[in-house]
Amino acid sequence: MRAIACAGVLLFGGLGLAVNSSAAESCDRACQEGFVDQYLGALVASDPSKLPLAKNARYTENGQELKLGDGMWGPTVTLGTYKLYFADPQAGQVGFFGTIEEHGHPVILGLRLKVDGNIKISEMEVIALRKSAGVFSEPQNLVDKPSFHQALSPSERRPRAD
Repeated sequence: MRAIACAGVLLFGGLGLAVNSSAAESCDRACQEGFVDQYLGALVASDPSKLPLAKNARYTENGQELKLGDGMWGPTVTLGTYKLYFADPQAGQVGFFGTIEEHGHPVILGLRLKVDGNIKISEMEVIALRKSAGVFSEPQNLVDKPSFHQALSPSERRPRAD
């Protein structure tokens, strides 16, 4: 669980740090989650050309910059049942934490997308926890919790700068 938490901090730690107001004005939470769904659909189809990409879009997988279409785009991928979205419309970024299978082997997938002001994906960052990650890659142990989907009360919220 510690490695999953660390992966989440690395992958999603940047959410909210850089603000792109033009993206915020044109792509709300539902729009951003739609980009994640488009990405996952393209991944399952092994066809990154299905993505609306910015001219110089970047792709990293497990900390390594790759050509989009390499890495996990090669194996047969199917979507799992666990899905958790993290949207930050103000920053133009959206994250996803869920499960997939590569050639029938379970994988925990962390994904961060940066959506630019032209409503194009400019950054794709993936962390894939495969069985080689040992006890920290057990997708069957991921359980959805209602608290993951509940908004904080106003008194629990902190200013964005914090």
